[in-house]
Amino acid sequence: MATKLIELENGFLLKAEVPEYEAQPISTNVIKGVKSAFAKVKPILISISRSIAEAGQ
Repeated sequence: MATKLIELENGFLLKAEVPEYEAQPISTNVIKGVKSAFAKVKPILISISRSIAEAGQ
C-alpha cells in the first residue's frame, strides 16, 4: 500500500493508505505544511488528552 494526502474542506491534510495506482508524488512543501499544522494542533491534543485522563481517574 502507498499513502496519499487528502485535503479536507477545512484545509487539514489527512494521510490515507491507498492502492499503489492511486498514489501520486507530492512536493516536500506539502510535507512541511503538514508538520507545521501538526505542531499547531499538538498542544491542543495534549490538553484534551490530559483532561480525558483526569476525568477517568
